[in-house]
Amino acid sequence: MVIMLSPIVLPVSAAGLIVLGLLGALVTGFGLGVIVPTRRDSVAAHTGIDGALVLASAAGALALALAGQAPAAIALSALVAVQASLSFVTSYATAS
Repeated sequence: MVIMLSPIVLPVSAAGLIVLGLLGALVTGFGLGVIVPTRRDSVAAHTGIDGALVLASAAGALALALAGQAPAAIALSALVAVQASLSFVTSYATAS
């Protein structure tokens, strides 16, 4: 959610605002939407979505960097670093 609100304090252009807001909404929405206590496949879905969000954030950071949007690219690069490090240390389990 922080990445979605970061354009408030960062000097970003319209492109940076759109990309940061969109990716922040996707990360928050997917994180909350995959949590379903009755589904047994939610662990696999969560793992796959986490990986896809890391790749989407990295692609967004690269696109913003190539467009010259340094503050937004740095913010997304920090998000990629956090997402990737969390995906390496997170152990998913279901309640039995």
